[in-house]
Amino acid sequence: MKKMLNPISILLFIIHFFILYLWLFEWEKLYTAPWLWGWGISTLGGGVIYFTHYKKSTDHIVYKKLLLSSTFTMVAIAVLSFLVDSTVDSMP
Repeated sequence: MKKMLNPISILLFIIHFFILYLWLFEWEKLYTAPWLWGWGISTLGGGVIYFTHYKKSTDHIVYKKLLLSSTFTMVAIAVLSFLVDSTVDSMP
């Protein structure tokens, strides 16, 4: 499993980057059920991998920081999306 962590981290980073692209430029496509599920699963997967395998590890610093930053970005844009959506819904 340890050998697969680096490719999985890179794959999650690529997925997170693509979701960020969709969030910035093509948000209509992102707000469909399959994309929202993918967004949630990739964010949850990034968090689980970081906290179970990378948090206590002192090696693979680059992959560790890459995964943590991309997962944190996904959480941040999810919170921003929730705030924007709730603000727009509260407008008359």
